[in-house]
Amino acid sequence: MMYKIEHIEIPSKNLAESMEFYSNAFGWECKMLGETYGFFKGPDGTAGGFDPTGTPSSDSGIVPYIGVEDIEATLSKIESLGGKTFKNKTEIGDDMGFYGMFTDPHGNRFGLWSAQ
Repeated sequence: MMYKIEHIEIPSKNLAESMEFYSNAFGWECKMLGETYGFFKGPDGTAGGFDPTGTPSSDSGIVPYIGVEDIEATLSKIESLGGKTFKNKTEIGDDMGFYGMFTDPHGNRFGLWSAQ
């Protein structure tokens, strides 16, 4: 049996704002499920939700990385949407690509990864 992450929840102080941010930043399809839960699905099928009862964190815990074509352009877009860059594009080494890091408008920490 192969195990993979099927669903991830992102803490949110404002569901509508979170859905708009991730939809515009990454093209995720976002919709409300009921009145208190926002759901997202990425173009690759990755799915999750926005949890209004969670506490956003920028300094501890698991850090999800989102694969993108262009880290610099994505970080610029993220900043225009209210997110903040805290690690510019950096080479990983050993031909493993590049990464960058940001916080969303609620303070959740994420990484970006690209091959180039």
